[in-house]
Amino acid sequence: MGGMRTLILLFALATPLLAADPPKISADLGSCSADFHVTDAGGKPVYNARVHTLIRSGAFAIRKLDLEVSTDSDGRASIIGLPEVPKRPITFEISSASKASSVAFEPDKQCRAKYEVSLK
Repeated sequence: MGGMRTLILLFALATPLLAADPPKISADLGSCSADFHVTDAGGKPVYNARVHTLIRSGAFAIRKLDLEVSTDSDGRASIIGLPEVPKRPITFEISSASKASSVAFEPDKQCRAKYEVSLK
């Protein structure tokens, strides 16, 4: 019986150490992605910051895809499945409370983009 308790205790101690994937949403339009790490002016992660974009695709950019994901407790979030060659520029708007920032996605320069965003 003592061996089973030790096993359960070891599992319980190790479980918080396992890294969880950040929240993500897919545009299903390609193989590019954008990873965000959002911090406040003091460098602390911002929980529940909103990462939003509007992607236009199709003939005459008539289709609109409105994507939004919120950051986790580590200030991280991802948008995957972004197009390699967008019809129009893609801009991500990052906001929390009254603070906001934006970044431009340029897949021709970096298909798997990583953004460090400080909300001040």
